[in-house]
Amino acid sequence: MEARYRDATRRYMRFQIGVAMILAGCLYLVYSQLDKLVAPTDFLSQVHGFHLYIMAPVLFTCGTIAIVTQVLDAPRRLDILCIALAIAAPVFAAAGNLLILRAPEQVSLYIAEVYMITVWTLSVSGLRTGYAAFAGTVLAAM
Repeated sequence: MEARYRDATRRYMRFQIGVAMILAGCLYLVYSQLDKLVAPTDFLSQVHGFHLYIMAPVLFTCGTIAIVTQVLDAPRRLDILCIALAIAAPVFAAAGNLLILRAPEQVSLYIAEVYMITVWTLSVSGLRTGYAAFAGTVLAAM
C-alpha cells in the first residue's frame, strides 16, 4: 500500500521540490538586493556575488530540472537526481553562508540565513521526512 502511495505522489513531489527551489532562488535575488543596504562596503562584493551569481542560478537550475522531469514524466531514476539536488542545494547554501560568517563582525548580520535555510529544508522543500532530516543533520553538523 505504501508503494502505491509513493508511486501516486512521485510526480507531485518533483513538482513541489521544483517550485520550492525556484521560490528560494527568487528569495536569494531579493536577498542580494537587500545586501546592498545592510552589508559593509568591504564585504559587499562577496556576499552580493554569492547570493546573486551563485545561489540564485543554482536554485533556478535545480528547480527547473525538477519541474521539467515532472512535466515530461521522466523515468523514476531521475527522482534520485531531484532529491539529491534538493538535499545538496541547502547544504551548499549553508556552506557558503558559513564562509560569509567567518568574519566575526558579520555574524549577527547573516546568522539568520542559516536558520532560514534549516527551516526551509525541513518544512518547505518538499523532501520526505527522512531526506529532510538527513539534510538538516548535515546542516547542523556544519
